Amino acid sequence: MTKLPAPRPATPSIPLAAALAALAFTPFVEGAVVLSNFSAVSGGNTAPFYSNATNGHAVQITTGAGANWSVSSISILAGLVSGSASFQIWSNNPSTGSLLGTSQTLSQSGTTKTFTFSTPVSLTGNTTYWLVLNTAGSGANSTWWTYDPDASPSTSAFGWSQGSQFATTNSFATWSASSARNYLSLEIDATSGSSGVPDGTATALLLLPGAALVGLGSRRRRISPA
Repeated sequence: MTKLPAPRPATPSIPLAAALAALAFTPFVEGAVVLSNFSAVSGGNTAPFYSNATNGHAVQITTGAGANWSVSSISILAGLVSGSASFQIWSNNPSTGSLLGTSQTLSQSGTTKTFTFSTPVSLTGNTTYWLVLNTAGSGANSTWWTYDPDASPSTSAFGWSQGSQFATTNSFATWSASSARNYLSLEIDATSGSSGVPDGTATALLLLPGAALVGLGSRRRRISPA
């Protein structure tokens, strides 16, 4: 009786399948600081803008294109002389726009203030917004916000850019172009909602069929004669 040839040892494929499965459920972190010009105002020729019950300042920001964004916090280089302050995001300049979100109120001292939004503020890609250091109705409050008279407009690798500045001198009722226009300090922490980078769920949908094919190929090799 003719003996059948011994089956060829199965090619190990578990490590590859395991690697694919691990990758499928590895989350991709898309949060990042999308605009920061702190380096431009950290020293040298810097100066403060003061905000209080009647005076305030706003800066124009254009978001990066190709995505919607979720802003979780905004940081500035500042000092709280007295009282407290919050941060606001407006759909247009604060005279004519809509208020989209107001951060927590801060009162501690120190040079860096991070204003966190309890609910992240959703912004549309390639769209202009206005960011306001809000000290309206705060009595004798006086908060300074650092700027650099020699700074240039700031644009980030994410496509966000910083533009004009506005000022108010009548208790935040109306706003007009700031005479200084010298680029206030800003650092914006946002997450891209549709940047083209898959999150863990999307990756799983793309890779799991591939992992299944690897396992099926291994099974076929085990039962096929040499």
